[in-house]
Amino acid sequence: MIRSAIAAFGDTRMQVVLTTGYQELPSELAPLPSNFHHAAYLPGRAMAERCDLMVHNGGHGSVMMGLLAGTPAVIIPTITERESNARRVMALGAGEIVLPTNGADGEKRIDVGDFSAKVQQVLTEPSYRQSARRVADSMSKLGGIREAADRIERCASLNRSS
Repeated sequence: MIRSAIAAFGDTRMQVVLTTGYQELPSELAPLPSNFHHAAYLPGRAMAERCDLMVHNGGHGSVMMGLLAGTPAVIIPTITERESNARRVMALGAGEIVLPTNGADGEKRIDVGDFSAKVQQVLTEPSYRQSARRVADSMSKLGGIREAADRIERCASLNRSS
């Protein structure tokens, strides 16, 4: 994913924030292009709220963070569960998916041209941001973690009373 991002967006006008989840950046990728900014970790919600687009692997946390922030996504899923999440984001109109293929060496690869085209599509077509914001608005009306905890407590107390 990192190699494809560098190939597609290195030394362009686009500013890319790359997080690696406390994993080292592979030495063969250094130095990064001047428009790439690497950090092991950044607060997800704060970044999602400030981004025009999130590119991620479709994990539950990344999907939910992007939807809560109303930020559209291009998702590159690496396992079946993440592909399912990506397809749900697509169905909501809040993103696109780029499916990796297995290279001859067994390493997952993505088509750089397809990846670049999907990123440009999501960035330039307003319906993706509109859909992501619609989902965020809908989610905000549900009450979040506090409401979920309250409902669980009410349900648990009803079961104890029975």
